[in-house]
Amino acid sequence: MKHILKFLLPLLILSLDFPHLTAQRVTVSEEVSIRSDDRFRIVGQVGDHIVLLIAKHNRIELRSFDRDLRLVQREEKSIIDRHSRVVGHTKLDNSFLVFTQMREGDDQYIIEWEFDERARMIDSSKIAVASNIPGFSGFRFTTSENSTKALFFRSDNAHRLQIFCYDLKNREISWDRNIEVEGDIRSGFRSILVTDDGKMVLAMERTERRFRRDGMHFEFFLFERDSDRFNFQKVSMPDLHAFSQDFTLDLRNNQLVGAGLYYENSSSRAEGHFLMKIDLDNPNEPEFLKNPFSRELLNNISDQNVNRDGIADVEVTDVMLRNDGGVVIFTEVQKVYERRPTYGQRTFQRSMGRVGWVDYYLEDVIITSFNPDGSELWTNVLYKRQYSQDDDAAFSGFFIMESPSFVRLIFNDEIGSNSTVSEYLVGADGMTERKSVLNTEYQNLRLRFREAYQLNSSAVIVPSESQSNLNLVLVQY
Repeated sequence: MKHILKFLLPLLILSLDFPHLTAQRVTVSEEVSIRSDDRFRIVGQVGDHIVLLIAKHNRIELRSFDRDLRLVQREEKSIIDRHSRVVGHTKLDNSFLVFTQMREGDDQYIIEWEFDERARMIDSSKIAVASNIPGFSGFRFTTSENSTKALFFRSDNAHRLQIFCYDLKNREISWDRNIEVEGDIRSGFRSILVTDDGKMVLAMERTERRFRRDGMHFEFFLFERDSDRFNFQKVSMPDLHAFSQDFTLDLRNNQLVGAGLYYENSSSRAEGHFLMKIDLDNPNEPEFLKNPFSRELLNNISDQNVNRDGIADVEVTDVMLRNDGGVVIFTEVQKVYERRPTYGQRTFQRSMGRVGWVDYYLEDVIITSFNPDGSELWTNVLYKRQYSQDDDAAFSGFFIMESPSFVRLIFNDEIGSNSTVSEYLVGADGMTERKSVLNTEYQNLRLRFREAYQLNSSAVIVPSESQSNLNLVLVQY
């Protein structure tokens, strides 16, 4: 799952030498048995405990660990069944909330379940009700930066959206609205964001029809709690086309930031970065800035990933915000190849679905830092090569760990049980250093860094999934 990282890089330029790093301490929890259709999430640190949530087909399983990953409590709750599902979760200071959607007759209820740090239930209540309308999706869920507001939304995948904002501190609905848009939600939806004071931003892209290529057209709906109407803003660039993009809220500078890759000539390759900024108090004057890839950057990319003056198979993975209003964009080369075997096919397939093997290659990471005016400050290429097959690239990619003076990009060198884990240390001036973190040989660990959870500036918890067993792995620097 793609996430947007709101990390504020320091303004001071670092020295070229990184601080001396001592050996890491690695702690592994006991095994948890899971099935292939189980879904798990690290809720995070709640009080003095670390909580793991596993959603099964008819119940949820909660496990509470102490700081040394010793199991403290295990709880199973039958709060989901064939008429209900988990919508999301969020943690508070000394408790955490799980939200479910339940169908009852002609209604759909959103239910809030509160648990303490030892995974024991404190309370539950129905917080919202909506009609069971055919064609509407289930509710989805997002929270504000400091987890003071939660946004629940669903759509008919065509033109209509139903949204309500929930105050996580006061445990009440702040506002609710129905929205009708002109574009197609299924293909045009890009992001929905909420601030800590309940402002909402919905980002849509007006997608191309057939062979028409008339440029990049974004539409933004901005809503404030005390207003009865939406502010609507269009941003268009007729000569550019969006290749990959993400949106985030820069609350320090009170603006919406869109960051991504664009192309002008061919949709098979990205040709540069773009930045989009909209002042939340004055949305009528948006900024749009573009930066073509420099020759220096293209020369540093692996040859097989460069196509003329562009980069193929590259996607935006993370966006970081700097204190001064600047932006740091992380992109990664991601290749997916499908191979359809010709042997053993004795019957016709009813559909052209995915049949055969799928190969995943996740390679170079490109980090580019931009000044507040959109000019490029620095760019750097971090080399890695990860290959896997038929696993949705679950063990590939990287995790960004924040610290006051630099960030760490932690990743598996190779995808398998017997591999090494490496990291790149990246300073605010773009200087990098590569280090080895740990060796998983004979440990029966397969680390999923994209689902990792950072405890503090010197500790991260990474789930490991191997042979239907799940472990939590605590890495302390």
